[in-house]
Amino acid sequence: MSYFRRVARNVVAVGLVGAVMAVGTIDSSVEVKAANQVLSLQESAQAQVEQPITRYTPFLYTQSEIVLPNRRLTDAERQVWINEYNENGGASAFELEVIELINEIRVSHRLRPLEIDETLMMAARFYTQTMANLDLPLGHREGPYGGARYTARAFGFEGSTGGTSYWGRWTAQDVVAGWMNSPGHRNLILDPGYSRAGFGSHLGGEWGVFHYMIFS
Repeated sequence: MSYFRRVARNVVAVGLVGAVMAVGTIDSSVEVKAANQVLSLQESAQAQVEQPITRYTPFLYTQSEIVLPNRRLTDAERQVWINEYNENGGASAFELEVIELINEIRVSHRLRPLEIDETLMMAARFYTQTMANLDLPLGHREGPYGGARYTARAFGFEGSTGGTSYWGRWTAQDVVAGWMNSPGHRNLILDPGYSRAGFGSHLGGEWGVFHYMIFS
């Protein structure tokens, strides 16, 4: 029988990692759809305690107790994941700080700040968890949904999207600085056509943490 596999919560506080370099990629292209299948459910996870928003703190996060399968979830299964996300406090302090820093940069360039879209926040977190749980490479079209764009659609978001990714055990400031030092990522962050965004991070992968931001 297929099921959501639970793992013990593992609170990890990590800072910068010596000579390890984080790498980001960009997406603004159309992605492909994936099929829907069935799996059984277990109860949702207990709530975690989130840290308050602070400035330039290291990545501190409690991972999901749900291990995602290599296929799409049913509506009921996706709701179990959403319930866990909400019970754990929703967006983490780290995730919110990344968007806060990006908005400071946009305002300094006389651009309107991005509105935090709760659906895109969940979709971005889910997408990073997909890459982490399935041991996928960092990318924009990974996993059973065909990428971040169609993951967002599975969560009910209908607008067009662009995306930027990053990996590594860095502070929120480091992630944003890395993007701003890359011309392609910088252009995406400073695109005046975007008005909403969601950002998610999840433990896993060769570099320790996956990061993904969805713009719309």
